[in-house]
Amino acid sequence: MNEIQNKAWNLLTEKEKQALTLGLGYAKSSWEVGEMMGLSHYKFLELKERAERFFKLFEGYFSKYPSLVRPNSLDDRFRDFIEGIIEKRMSRKEVSQYMGDSSLLVKPISTAMIIKWYKGLISSSDTWDKDLALLITEVDRWSNKRFLPRDIQLPSAYLRRIKWKDQSYMRWLIKWPIQKIEAIKKIYTNRAKEGYFIAISDPSNDMGYCVLQVKKNKRTILEMTSLGLYIFPELVQADVLGYMISKYSEKANSPKSGMRFWRDYRDNLKTAMN
Repeated sequence: MNEIQNKAWNLLTEKEKQALTLGLGYAKSSWEVGEMMGLSHYKFLELKERAERFFKLFEGYFSKYPSLVRPNSLDDRFRDFIEGIIEKRMSRKEVSQYMGDSSLLVKPISTAMIIKWYKGLISSSDTWDKDLALLITEVDRWSNKRFLPRDIQLPSAYLRRIKWKDQSYMRWLIKWPIQKIEAIKKIYTNRAKEGYFIAISDPSNDMGYCVLQVKKNKRTILEMTSLGLYIFPELVQADVLGYMISKYSEKANSPKSGMRFWRDYRDNLKTAMN
């Protein structure tokens, strides 16, 4: 690498460097490299894409300017902020602590200061300052830890699934107390010829879950929704969800199996009536 490329390389995190270099000397697929790094496939692809984008971004920047910040151009606090955010890749909270400025731990104050500093770069007559503002914007757009206030940030470069909501829901179902489970069974089980179906965690059942037939009407759909339960038109659809509830800790604990688990989970929920 030449001097400019070394500067760009040194601004990457260790994981970003690893994503770019791991497997170069081996016949490894992105799936395999992701597993080696303990990442799901799409997370690895995001990391690799971000590393490639940042390396080109920093390389282009340092081919024009000898340093990140123009000498004697910024407020000392803004210089420290940029150092923490871009060079050390800290979050806003972490960089506030790094700067030793307790006032910046107060979000309204830090937001106002960042906007003021950023607009100062944008309105500068020096192209170095303007390019730094563009660099900051692009780093924020590709970062996992967004640091620019919403008023001045661009949309994220990623289109992500919000998996944490699914994880929270699954954990919530699994932790239901037995009294609540028995009450649901008693109140809603319906043995009519036709019905809708729900699945709930049930530690008293050898399968770890049970499927209940409930009344087939709009009121039942509303009541199940208010309880936070999915309701299905067919027994087999509810049974699939019940099985996934019982296998959650086993099937969602590694990147590869987790990818398959959450894909199947989302596909199953598409058949729910609510």
